[in-house]
Amino acid sequence: MKQLIFPSFIVLLSGILLAIIIPDLSTASVNSDASQLIQGTVTDIHTGEYLPGVKVFCESTETETYTDFNGMFSLKTLNKEGVSLRFDYISYQSTRIDDINASEEQLHVRLKQ
Repeated sequence: MKQLIFPSFIVLLSGILLAIIIPDLSTASVNSDASQLIQGTVTDIHTGEYLPGVKVFCESTETETYTDFNGMFSLKTLNKEGVSLRFDYISYQSTRIDDINASEEQLHVRLKQ
């Protein structure tokens, strides 16, 4: 009976140690300070109306997002400076903006039909 308790204790202790170590490793590899957030709104250049569903594509990370019902978007990128974004919307001209700097400022993009 004592032989079965000892291996069970080792397994239990190993599980507890892994539960303590693994969360620390996962947060170290995904550091929120490493990514930058770019936020903004997209509107029609003539009417000023917010455009929902505009595709916002970051070329450096090949990530994309879409504007919400209020024309707002937010996108995480690894670069703080020199980011290029492309905005695509049905019946509007694709627009590319280069050298965007991630900051607390809101980016305002106006698309033309």
